[in-house]
Amino acid sequence: MNQSPVLLLKGGKVFCGRIRREILWAEVVAVSGRKILAVGSNDEMTNRFSQAERVDLDGGLLLPGLCDGHLHLAVGGRSLSVPDLSGMNVEQVEGTLKRTAERLALDAWVRAFNWDPKEADLSAELLESWLPGRLVIVHQRDLHSCCVSRTALRAAGISAESLDPPGGRIVRDAQGGPSGQLQESASLPVMRLIPKPARRRITSNANDFRNGSIPARTGGTRCSSTKPSKIPAPNIPKT
Repeated sequence: MNQSPVLLLKGGKVFCGRIRREILWAEVVAVSGRKILAVGSNDEMTNRFSQAERVDLDGGLLLPGLCDGHLHLAVGGRSLSVPDLSGMNVEQVEGTLKRTAERLALDAWVRAFNWDPKEADLSAELLESWLPGRLVIVHQRDLHSCCVSRTALRAAGISAESLDPPGGRIVRDAQGGPSGQLQESASLPVMRLIPKPARRRITSNANDFRNGSIPARTGGTRCSSTKPSKIPAPNIPKT
């Protein structure tokens, strides 16, 4: 089998992803056929792949082409009347949940979505202290995790003795009990307790959305009808 030639993409800035708040960058990426062989500094990669063909990025920004465009139509529709926590810190989340709870019956679920754990570190104890005895669930922005109150944990039968379900994880506190954060399928016992919206609520949300009373959202970010602007390439010295 003939091996594809190695290409060195250099002379720009290579985005390699992020770990928590740290964004990872590289100067050069080596590819062969459909495989990424390595990323690294200009000196390291040039020495390692000395015979490779060079491709000058001319100061451009190189992004991985691993993109998955999709939507959650039903979830997105149900979220239109749920508070959006995008970019909120702990104090702002607290205020939003308390204001929401004031408008609801005492036995109603207090819900919010687009919670970012990096901006607001939540737990069952914290939610319970804000809204004692209330059923509270805050959905993370990726829709794969959530944080619920102690009252919600008890209602769902989730305790220190509960085992992680297949495909899910109950995040534990220092004492081994459920911290309130539920990942993937671990949230299902809670989700099954939340009543489905009535047909009149769905119709009302649809009408409000059509009339512009409720803004559109996607991925936790409000949509815009304007065309996307072109992002200029970063000014990087040539290597």
